[in-house]
Amino acid sequence: MLYQLGPYNTKPDLTVQGKQIRDFVQTNYKYEKVKTFVSRYKFLEHESILILRCAILAGYWTSYYGFGWTKEQEIDFWEFVLTKNTDSGIIFLTLAESYRGNGIKSLQEVYPLYIEAIQRDPQHYYSLSETDVEELKKYPAYKFQILEIELSLYENMWSKSEWLEEHSQLIKDCNGDKEMEEVIHRKVEKILSGT
Repeated sequence: MLYQLGPYNTKPDLTVQGKQIRDFVQTNYKYEKVKTFVSRYKFLEHESILILRCAILAGYWTSYYGFGWTKEQEIDFWEFVLTKNTDSGIIFLTLAESYRGNGIKSLQEVYPLYIEAIQRDPQHYYSLSETDVEELKKYPAYKFQILEIELSLYENMWSKSEWLEEHSQLIKDCNGDKEMEEVIHRKVEKILSGT
């Protein structure tokens, strides 16, 4: 058993595809073998992608501690997996992190991949560090998109009273950017009025 597969080692309700992939990666670590095996599937299920991610990356951004592939092999593999399922946010997130972890692309270059991941599952926003978010907010093209994502997440988490409590902190976090402050004011007004 691969320690990095965690609960997938014994999970009883995996699909046939999930079981086949799990069983294969427990004994096969070579890039060509894994890619050839995965290529036989026309479509990769979300959980199968999670199993591949757990096995190959072992909890890191690169395969160095997992399967030990070269950065070129790793990127090629995740780009290949993306062709097998463009609806799963985890593959966009994995590709973005692999590009960054292997030093191939910068945060700004992979930002569109993060957005694809977040659009499919808003919880992927939390994969960005606070430093990442602050860096992205420096770019006019990104700052409003990031702010809208944050406000959307808060909308699902906060009550009206929490919006009142957090309003001043949200404004403070804008560092004097009047346009961003206006977006926040409009959002808070909308939430409080119930429209």
